This record gives sequence, C-alpha cells and structure tokens, in this order.
Amino acid sequence: MATDKPRFSITLEPETLEQILAYKKSNHFSTQSKAIQQLIEIGICDVKSDKLSQSVSSSNSVSLSSDEAELLDAYRELSDQGKQYLLQTADLARRVYMKKSNYSSDMDNVYDA
Repeated sequence: MATDKPRFSITLEPETLEQILAYKKSNHFSTQSKAIQQLIEIGICDVKSDKLSQSVSSSNSVSLSSDEAELLDAYRELSDQGKQYLLQTADLARRVYMKKSNYSSDMDNVYDA
C-alpha cells in the first residue's frame, strides 16, 4: 500500500523488538508499524505529561482548576499500565473531540464499529 507518510529505519535491541511484537499481539494490531506508531504516540503523551507535572510542581505560575488537579492526582495514583491506558484514551479523545484538528490516525476509527 502506497503512503505519503515519511519513512525511516531504526536499530533495536532484540529485547525491545520482542516487547514491541508482544504489544502488537496483545493489542491486536495488524502490522508492526501500527503498533510502533501507537507506542511512539504514547511515549510523546507521557513526555508531555511529565513536563506538565514537573512544571506544576516546580512553578507557581501554573494554576490548575479543581478538575485538572483531581485528574492529575488520579493519574499519579495509577500503575504504569493504567497510565498508559489513560494516555491512549486521552489521545483518542483529544483527536476525536478537538474543535479544529487535521490530525488523523488509525485510532480514529476504533469505536466506529
């Protein structure tokens, strides 16, 4: 299948590839590329979340509403697996419910079935 998406190659440790393949299988992805794309998106969301958390804890310039503070506290109480699930769900919600978004992904049609 032809695509206009940019391509690149990476070198992985065998253990990392095994983890990716296990993730692909457990999440029923049809291709390795789709699994890797989602893992990258999760990682990016996690990095952004960590930066927000650090910013909130190290600076008084960020003020959170009570709902935002409650969500942050709930996030911090989750296990790593719970955080990963929540970030995936938040990313999907952000893409589906944002007013102006040109971004689309294979996740966009997850709940259409």
